[in-house]
Amino acid sequence: MSKTPSPPEKQKARAEAQAVRERESAQAWTDHENEARAVEERTAKLRALRLAKEAQEAEEAATAAAEAPPKKKSAAKKSAAPKVRVKRARSTG
Repeated sequence: MSKTPSPPEKQKARAEAQAVRERESAQAWTDHENEARAVEERTAKLRALRLAKEAQEAEEAATAAAEAPPKKKSAAKKSAAPKVRVKRARSTG
């Protein structure tokens, strides 16, 4: 005959198994929250770095534009009279 645990022993085993599952679940949830917090922190840091870089680039572009001499317009664009093509009549002969 095989020995089967008595009902109080089964209850105790189930309670212990349930306690283990609850501890593991709580630990998994804590790990998940910690990972999510770390991702949020890295994202915030990278966003701040990106925004600082964009601000610096915009400032450098504004400074370069202010220091650059104004461009001269070409004389061809200033003339108001458009060029006209004249068709010549063919001579018959």
